[in-house]
Amino acid sequence: AASDVYKRQVVLAGFANGKMTALETGSGREIWEAAVAIPHGRTELQRIVDLDANPVVRQGVLYVTSYQGRLVAISLQDGRVLWNRDMSSYAGLDVGSQHVYVSDTDSEVWALDRRSGGSLWKQGALRRRALTAPVIIGDYVGVGDFDGYLHLLSRLDGSVVGRVRVDSDGIAAAPVAIFGERLLVLGAGGTLALYQLDPV
Repeated sequence: AASDVYKRQVVLAGFANGKMTALETGSGREIWEAAVAIPHGRTELQRIVDLDANPVVRQGVLYVTSYQGRLVAISLQDGRVLWNRDMSSYAGLDVGSQHVYVSDTDSEVWALDRRSGGSLWKQGALRRRALTAPVIIGDYVGVGDFDGYLHLLSRLDGSVVGRVRVDSDGIAAAPVAIFGERLLVLGAGGTLALYQLDPV
């Protein structure tokens, strides 16, 4: 029978071989293991499929992406892969009530259906800008870039609706949403800024 992870303390661990594992905290016993990515290539370097981006858990489903791998939705209860799609990301993702938002390795931002993984829109205007993971804030998705800009995208269609420069040294980490209406942003040069969404 499948292990019921809802009734026990669980640690989730991702590895450079592309595997995600759920372990009981008390005993260290493995509950399940799932393949997020399958290594390929002739050299060890080519075979790296590191799970660097932070996974997100929502309503009993783990969403995780990997470098040179896939974006996968995994049942927390038994480790069953619900859906997957080829998508490489080292920045990460955020998950809303209906959609998954992800910055891929080319810095294209995607909106995907949370239940099927199907594409809803893709924003390519920020390509090659070393984007952070997206963060949901109200009706928008925020991403930072290597040049220090915070960009706001419409959750409806991915259009860029605003931007502000935070730090000329770049943005160090994904912005953090606070109370669903503010974004806390840390610049690589040490600037810490809090932005409030204007009421519509």
